[in-house]
Formats: sequence, structure tokens, C-alpha cells
Amino acid sequence: MQATSPLIWDASEVYPEFNWIPDYEELLSMPTLCSDSAALLEKAIANGPANAPENAPANAPENGPENGPEDAPGNGPGDLPETAFEGAPENLSNQPPATPSLSLSSTSSALQFSSIRVTPSGEREIELMMQFLGEDFPKQHLSYQLSAITDRSWLMCMFKRSPTFLYASLGLSAYLNFHKASVHDGKRMEFFREYDHYRDIATKGHRALLEASREYFPPPADAVLGETVICSVQLAILESLGDGHHRVFSYLESASRVLVRYHENGALTGADSRAQTSILPTASIMERKAVEFFTYILIWVHILHCSTQQIMPLAANLYRQLLSIDSLSKSFVQTVGFEGWIVIALMDAIEISTWKREQEAKNRLSIRELVSKADAVISTLSQRLQ
Repeated sequence: MQATSPLIWDASEVYPEFNWIPDYEELLSMPTLCSDSAALLEKAIANGPANAPENAPANAPENGPENGPEDAPGNGPGDLPETAFEGAPENLSNQPPATPSLSLSSTSSALQFSSIRVTPSGEREIELMMQFLGEDFPKQHLSYQLSAITDRSWLMCMFKRSPTFLYASLGLSAYLNFHKASVHDGKRMEFFREYDHYRDIATKGHRALLEASREYFPPPADAVLGETVICSVQLAILESLGDGHHRVFSYLESASRVLVRYHENGALTGADSRAQTSILPTASIMERKAVEFFTYILIWVHILHCSTQQIMPLAANLYRQLLSIDSLSKSFVQTVGFEGWIVIALMDAIEISTWKREQEAKNRLSIRELVSKADAVISTLSQRLQ
């Protein structure tokens, strides 16, 4: 069965030559939100616009060509942008930190409609959000091409619960607008600035998620289930479309690390044991649908990337385990368009290649054993293809 791509273009166009280098540690050097950003966001929403600090600046000017997202007022490392759905104060640097939380999304609601009139920038966010929900997402993921928009309701749930996912999605739609605009279109550079702005916000949010997931585990009960995995995969897709190909592998690696950690502690298994229930975050059906969907995308794309580097995925054993479960295997097919045994065979080939290099380095390579391993993979493929 021919594989269908979850991305807008054919993989050969999106990932030319697959020559980026794995660099997980590069994420650690990226600019980040302050460590108590999640608590500050909670406090801002709780207080509302009417209780904003007296020294909070007025509406920040739009980013012009000379001002990048990091230089724009209200978007510094300690600030969170005002979205179309909440009128949070722009400057919270003087607010005392509250109890740290795992993610930016552990607030009561990220879609709190205010009585204050929506700003032009907020209206633009709504336009891009609807573009992603109705047009761009189904073009990326073919399993949703013929679906009703209500089948994508879980995306709205993620917009509500995860600012990082929201801004990564807005950045993706903004980039596609830039890509589709002609060179002579006067709005082309405006589209690019939107993409760069939202990407910058999402990157900072992802950085905060990584730090929190290391420092606070198990996660609090109101955390978004698998948010780091979901946002890592979404940012990997975003970077693959833009000029951040060298960051794609880093995001996939971070997602796989967190996924393994969750499964080791039973946080994504849905097991009923008391030990596992105690660390299982409260999650809705839509949140579980989101983490399952992006887990399948992670398995496919991560294995594909690793095959180009001839290295085994960090979560290879977990990937095999998940794909061996009948119910999950069927969901994998529905999500990516082909059966899981295809990527398992690809991991088998990577494993043989890795073993061959190790044996050659020790000057102990056995051609007979190499042929035996290769024949086993070929035999499995032949049986599956019959």
C-alpha cells in the first residue's frame, strides 16, 4: 500500500535530502519564557483586564519590518501575547510567582471571551485559526480530507487548552499564505512576518513545556494530556515547511523522550491500577484523541527521519509495542494511511545497518550472520505483501 504524506507536499519536497543533523541540545539554547510563565498566565486571566498593573503598557504597536517578534513590546521572554480570546495584561513582570505548573495550558480556559472589543490583531488570529481548522489541517493530514469539520472539534479543544499549539498552528497557516502569495503580492512579507511572529511565540512556549516536563513530574491534574508531545510534533511540521529543517529532528527527539517517560509511568496507557491512576491527568475524550493522533504522526515521521540518518529511534521499543496492539494499529492506519508493519520493517532495516557498522568497527563482521538477518526481514516483507 502506498504511503500518504501527512504534510502539504510530497516528503521529498518538504525534506530535501533529509540532511539535517539531530541536535536535541539546540533546543536548550533557544530563548524561553520565564520559569513561572504558566503561573503568571493563570494570574493574568484570573485578574482580568480591569485589574492589570498600572504600569502595564497600552496596546503594543504592530511589528514592522524593522522589529522582529523578540523586539516587539509585550513579547519579551517574560511576557505572553494577548490572544484573540483573552484580555490579559501585557506586562506581568512585577507579578509574584504562584505555584509552578507543568504547562502554559493549565488555566481554566484559554478561550475566555472578554466584553472588551476584539482588536484587529485578535481578529486576524481568529481568521488564521479558522483557516487552519477548515483548510490547512485537512490538506496536511489526508485522513481528514473528506471529514466533516465537526470531526476536527478536538482541534478547537487544543486551541482552548494549549496556547503553544494554538500559535504553532497560526504560524503554519501564516506560512502557507506566504508560500501561496505571488512575489508581487504586497501582503507577502506581511504573511511572513505573521509566520515568524507566531512561530517565535510557539517556540518559547515549547521551551517552557520542556523545562516544566523535566522539573514537575507527575504533571498536575489539570495539565493537558501529552501537550509536550503534541506541540513538539506540530512545531516539527511547522519547521519542515519553513527554513528550520535543522530543528525538525530536535523536536521529534524531544517528543519521543517525553512519550517514553509518560508510558513508563502509565500516564498515557489509561490503565486502571491505582498507581497509574494517581499520575493520570484528568483528560477529556478530545484531549486523548489529540495525543493519540499526534503520537501516530510522531511514530511515522520519526522513524522516517531516523532511517535517513541510519540511527534507531529513541523510542523504538515503545513504537513496536504500540503498533503491535490491534486497536492502536488500526488507528495508525486510519491516521497515516498505511499499516504499521511497514515502519516496523523499516526499523528492522535500520537495526541491521547499525549492527553492521558496529561489527565493522570491531573488525568482527560475519557476512553469514548479516545475510541471515537481512533474509529474515525480506521474508517478513514477502509474507506481508502476499
